Amino acid sequence: MKHPMRSSFVVVALVGAATGLAACGDDDKGGGATATATAVAEVQQTSIPTTPPAKVDPKKASWASKFCVALAPGNKDITPPNMQGTSPADTQASIVTFFTTVSDQQQLQLKAIDQVGAPPGSRAKRDWRKADGRLEDINKTIEGLVTDVKAQDAKTPEDVQKLVTQLGKTLKEFGTYGGVVADLASSKSLGDAIKADPGCKSLL
Repeated sequence: MKHPMRSSFVVVALVGAATGLAACGDDDKGGGATATATAVAEVQQTSIPTTPPAKVDPKKASWASKFCVALAPGNKDITPPNMQGTSPADTQASIVTFFTTVSDQQQLQLKAIDQVGAPPGSRAKRDWRKADGRLEDINKTIEGLVTDVKAQDAKTPEDVQKLVTQLGKTLKEFGTYGGVVADLASSKSLGDAIKADPGCKSLL
């Protein structure tokens, strides 16, 4: 069961995966993997109004357009990890691949943010730095998880359950994260420009 998802929403998905797997228990006889795959596929996107405002600062509108064009390559769909692998080791490897892909896309986003540069306006700059810093912190967490998951030796379904549950605990604080574009769309300084731009809307 494979469903693509945006890298912006993988944190929520993985928290759901951990919750779904832990809830199934040891006596589920295979149902745990199915429930977890379903949980991973159910990505909860942040609801953000996209109705264009009456007026948008032209300088901010221009910046938002360039920003979202630059960010698009780092917002491609990602296939969730296969929680029904032929063996625990295969499932572990799928989780590693998943996190590695997420980290790579986040790195592309961070580079794009630096390349485009800060938006016009002092308040907008503060919101931009805050959103950039949040993405960077989450990326560091994801990179750490790649290392941690690689170091595990999953030999049984119980090992996989323990691994995913631990991942969920680590990611819980980021469970509502919708991505850097969503963060800026929610800001007072750049929200109007982000929500009015067609390219940005496609990333929300």
